[in-house]
Amino acid sequence: MDDISNRTLAVFLITAIVVSLGATLGVLNKLSSGPTGRATTDQGNVSLRVATEASIILNQAIVDFGSGFVNNTNPGCTNNATLEAAAAYADSGGTDCWTATETPTSLLLENDGNVNVTLDVTGPNVIQFFTHSVEGAYADYSSNDFEYNLSWKVRDDEAGACNEVGDAGAASSYRPFTGSSQNVCDNLDYYVAAGPDGQDEIAIDIQVKIPADIQPGTYENSTILFSAAAAS
Repeated sequence: MDDISNRTLAVFLITAIVVSLGATLGVLNKLSSGPTGRATTDQGNVSLRVATEASIILNQAIVDFGSGFVNNTNPGCTNNATLEAAAAYADSGGTDCWTATETPTSLLLENDGNVNVTLDVTGPNVIQFFTHSVEGAYADYSSNDFEYNLSWKVRDDEAGACNEVGDAGAASSYRPFTGSSQNVCDNLDYYVAAGPDGQDEIAIDIQVKIPADIQPGTYENSTILFSAAAAS
């Protein structure tokens, strides 16, 4: 009787285990087919930063008035020849004050960066330019400075390029180089490819007065320096 009872208990135990396993598997199966809490979409991100670049370039960097002399037999050139490298070349005596055949025009400067800039120029002191030639010739013009000059002014080469002419507009008229920094333009545009214009280039006109009694030789500046900074 005890053996039968033990076997019966064993059957009951095995049956209970099987039923329990079946119920557990059924629950797990239902859970796997239901909501899991996992997202079916997600987001990524791409970013970049364009740095400010203040950059200028001289597209026309040389003004060469050539080799000649002042034709003081022309009454208009008794003291000097006044030459201008501007939108067009000009000679104060028509074509007769300065005997060279070159016809230079302006320096051309472009804002090729990606931000508007302020622009300054430093050029040779007028007296230094004319009193010493490259070959060493010397002349003292300190008492008759009306006879010589080396000046500059700014204008738009592309309409609207300079939004604020330097020194409250005064830089649009000829002024002598001083050997120190001078303001050219307070707000020079940069080119925007998708924008309405290509207004990023200005012209620097050069005027020179050559004394009739100047010593023979080559007169040139060591450099004319343009410097730019991002406009505020």
